[in-house]
Amino acid sequence: MEDKVMPFPNAPFREVPAEPAATPFAQTDQYQKVLSAAHEHLLNRIEDERIDIDAWAPDTVSRWAQGETAAFVRSGASRSTSRKCRTSLPDWSRN
Repeated sequence: MEDKVMPFPNAPFREVPAEPAATPFAQTDQYQKVLSAAHEHLLNRIEDERIDIDAWAPDTVSRWAQGETAAFVRSGASRSTSRKCRTSLPDWSRN
């Protein structure tokens, strides 16, 4: 026997609204604000500590920036935002 789906004869057709697709966190305004604040934090740390970042090797700069950014995110963001930021932060070792 073949299974067939039969609509109820008196039931009106109702379209089920589709849920909008979630925007990836890295494309949200919240992420951009955190990224901007982290960038400003890095620049302030360089200035405050009088770091001659041009004298550093690229891998040293990358490790320092990642460490400082992670500390910034841990200290200033909520747990949910912090978790999302850690997985969305750019890889500065490629720059």
